[in-house]
Amino acid sequence: MPRLRPRDVRQILQMLEDEINYTPKLSKIEKMKLRVRIRKQFNWLAGLSSPTAERIFHGLEERLSDKRGIGLSKKGLQEPR
Repeated sequence: MPRLRPRDVRQILQMLEDEINYTPKLSKIEKMKLRVRIRKQFNWLAGLSSPTAERIFHGLEERLSDKRGIGLSKKGLQEPR
């Protein structure tokens, strides 16, 4: 399977960044830090040799998980509890 095109990677990352706006319990600084962490995933996503939805989801979930409880769910970003 071909690798993701840069445009596709940017769209995936933009979707994640847009989800940050819908997490009201995060402070502005926490949102900024999370955006930086999302943007750092560009090279990893672009380098996947066989990108599938499940592989992308689980990889990003693992890479973006946070000790404070912020993470991914099938519906988007999870808020800390």
